Amino acid sequence: MRLTLATHRLGRGGSESYLISLASELQRLGHPVAVTAVEDGPGAERARTLGISVDVGEQQPAHRADGIVVQDIGLAYALAERHPAIPQVFVAHSELFDAQLPPQMPGICTAVVVMSERVERRVRALANAPPIVRLRQPIDTERFAARETIRERPRRAVVLSNYLYGERLALLRAAWEPEGVELIPIGVEASPSDEPELLIGDADVVVGKGRAVLEGMSCGRAAYLFDMAGYDGWVTPAIYSSLEADGFAGQATGRAATVNAMRADIADYKPQMGAANRDLVTANHSLRRHAEQLVEMLAGAGAGPATARLDELERVVRSGWRLEDRASGLGRENDRLHARILELEREAEELKRTRRYRLAAAIGRPLDALRRSRR
Repeated sequence: MRLTLATHRLGRGGSESYLISLASELQRLGHPVAVTAVEDGPGAERARTLGISVDVGEQQPAHRADGIVVQDIGLAYALAERHPAIPQVFVAHSELFDAQLPPQMPGICTAVVVMSERVERRVRALANAPPIVRLRQPIDTERFAARETIRERPRRAVVLSNYLYGERLALLRAAWEPEGVELIPIGVEASPSDEPELLIGDADVVVGKGRAVLEGMSCGRAAYLFDMAGYDGWVTPAIYSSLEADGFAGQATGRAATVNAMRADIADYKPQMGAANRDLVTANHSLRRHAEQLVEMLAGAGAGPATARLDELERVVRSGWRLEDRASGLGRENDRLHARILELEREAEELKRTRRYRLAAAIGRPLDALRRSRR
């Protein structure tokens, strides 16, 4: 079966990691695969190194497909317009971004894949919800493999996130660094990495959410759920099911993130967490089984949608994607600038309390009074 996998951008995020891992596994099953995207990015180069055909921009996919897996609403419309007889499966990754929810025009997708009960609730609430298939987030356990065991006490934690920064990250630093834990940000707060598995392998703990946490678990690391949107703390077998149902988003337990709570979590760290997490991933998040299930879905889907012209819908959706992406970037930049302003204000207050500043201010007052008297 010839397959096209489609996404908006080939960056380094979780959905892109999912798509490239899936493409690689489908190729191992013997299916010719092409990845198509509207925007280029570092993920495209990784896909090419795996021998995956990549098309970027408005060009057509490299081959005539028998099935399409798409995770972007604009491309779902575009590919339905260009290839109306080919069945489409939509993978919904998020309940936050509308562009990652399935099309609301009937007949575009034959099924929607969700990988958490949280996203499933959102999709079921849509006015038009195609048949929903609940799968689990797949992880490449060969790439993200357990190498060395983790330390008796945590000494290094990789913060693997595009969303954890500013005051939220400072909260974690305040809790863990006094306990001797070095934080290594990867993502928005530091240079991103095309080989996160190597950095994860040198750490004891992975901090983040979603696929980032699962990739850390697959590497045999302790996993800590903490991000801008939530805080569940350590992943353990006892609460794994509720965390998985929530998509490892940090919103399953309702805990409040405080310095004291996160400092207390360090005492609950155990080196056995690494092996337990690896077992959870290999038992429940098989990339191989996930790929097999998608092939079964597409093989039994029959003919694709018969559609009217959808190019205008694609254009509108694409414009919305660009605006949402820009707004998200501006929001992060605003948060960083706000944090910097607060930092400078604190430094100014500390300066005013120094003896040198008070002396300079005292010397300057008569000069200021003299200048005012001459105006």
